Amino acid sequence: MGEKVTALDVAERAGVSRLAVSRVSTPGASVSERTAKKVCSAAETLGYRPHVLARSLITGRSRIIGLLVAYLENQFYLDAIVRLSRTLQKRGYHVLVFMASNSGEEAEEVMEELLDYQVDGIIAASVGMSNDLTRRCEAAGIPIVLFNRAQDDGRLSAVTSGNYHGGRKLAEFPDRTLPGEDVIWSGTPEEGMLSSHRLFSTATHMADGVCGKASGKKLSYRIIADCHAINGQINDEWLIRDQTAIVNQIGRDARDYAADLIARKGGPENAIRPLTPATDQPGPYKGRGNANELGAKYADILTWIMAAGMAVIPAEYNRAVQSEYPGGTTGHSHAPAGRFRMGLRASFPDATCTIDHQIGRDDDLMPPRAAIRWSLHGKQDGWGYVGAPAGPEVCVLGSAMPNSEVLARPRPRYTGNLRCLTKRRSGNRYCCKRDKAPMGLYWNQLVHNFDASAPVADGNWSMSHATL
Repeated sequence: MGEKVTALDVAERAGVSRLAVSRVSTPGASVSERTAKKVCSAAETLGYRPHVLARSLITGRSRIIGLLVAYLENQFYLDAIVRLSRTLQKRGYHVLVFMASNSGEEAEEVMEELLDYQVDGIIAASVGMSNDLTRRCEAAGIPIVLFNRAQDDGRLSAVTSGNYHGGRKLAEFPDRTLPGEDVIWSGTPEEGMLSSHRLFSTATHMADGVCGKASGKKLSYRIIADCHAINGQINDEWLIRDQTAIVNQIGRDARDYAADLIARKGGPENAIRPLTPATDQPGPYKGRGNANELGAKYADILTWIMAAGMAVIPAEYNRAVQSEYPGGTTGHSHAPAGRFRMGLRASFPDATCTIDHQIGRDDDLMPPRAAIRWSLHGKQDGWGYVGAPAGPEVCVLGSAMPNSEVLARPRPRYTGNLRCLTKRRSGNRYCCKRDKAPMGLYWNQLVHNFDASAPVADGNWSMSHATL
């Protein structure tokens, strides 16, 4: 067995000092490109690996995050550890995992061991922190984050589920239902699937809460959610809910409701800031959907419309189109679609429109379908849908999900025995065949297009043009 290669061996071979070798192996240290190349070449030839813990004594940084977990029986924690480790590794850190029960004494002992490794930070999953240990970590400059647990201690950061706010919402609308109208997907379960879900929700405002005093009003509103799932779990989600429709049906003014939300947070300085590309946190899904022609065509149409090409609406939309807009508003035929889009574009004349997700489906015995998630980013410096120009930077989030013939095209024609229906495509016409003479039966599809948009996204409520 050969001798262990040291930094001194590398220095001698490269013809530099031992300090130069140390600098090359220390991220962010100042060293010339020529010296770095000589040291790296010598290290590769000799098979040298720098001693991470020894380097930490010099830099004061170990690049190690200590993770303390109480149990791993729950699949949720396993998944969280994997994601956490991958994210930290991308940023040059490594995770050191320790197990401990919820008992204070055992947690204290394990924490002592973590501190011996000179960790740069500690994440405690479902494990409490004593005041003494918190004080010692604070004195040593080691940040602590509690995961899935919170303590009433200003020195500790915490990441937890919103159980309290979720409970309040359930109490306010205890009979809420979420029936799904349609779902469109792309991808495979093995490689990951992006899906777009359109839901029509009903509820009764039965208790005091975020929306105000109980009104007893029965509500109906729409939701569109884009989800990415892999290995049987959802790991990314984009949700748009028509909060304005809820507020309007309760009998409150949407702008007053938004102002009340901001006031309850302590004013604009303390309220959750609206989403912008600068504050957006990219999730694990990096794709854009699929390349199906129906999704691509609908994306092109929306892009033309957002570029003020309103003539595309009567040219491409079915004359009988039914459309749904923020505030629970329903439109019929071309005019409402044009008014909404024109008013929105007029409010943000120089904003940039981006197609974020697009999916198209052309399944047997089903109408052509598409789903688009789009965003509009710019300044509200024009008169239009949101009123007088005020000049703030705004990010509009939107989803459009037609479930049948939104685009003008020949209607599907079914002929023959509908019990043994098969479909084939002939040009732009969908037709079925039977072995008797054609009946000439036309199926007039329900034409429906849900187009939701959210100029901003408050932390809890994700769709209200009044939150500008």
